[in-house]
Amino acid sequence: MFYANLVRNGQFQDSIEVMVLSAQDERFLKRNAIQVDVEDRTHEIVLQARLADGRTVEASKSSGTMQDLFSRLVERCKQRLEEPLVVH
Repeated sequence: MFYANLVRNGQFQDSIEVMVLSAQDERFLKRNAIQVDVEDRTHEIVLQARLADGRTVEASKSSGTMQDLFSRLVERCKQRLEEPLVVH
């Protein structure tokens, strides 16, 4: 089970259970302590992931399925985790 926050117009609306993740994507997000927010922006759905180190990753859906959207988000998170973290 994967829980996400639904946000409309910047206001917190509800927590929802998302059952569209593949088992592999769900394990990746949980293992890496990645929190995902779902935002409904009238004409598109946007997923925003917060990595454990504070960096964020976004993916938006204008077409396709929610499962495809989560898969794209997971791929972007994997790429971001491979990038070195620069600390000043």
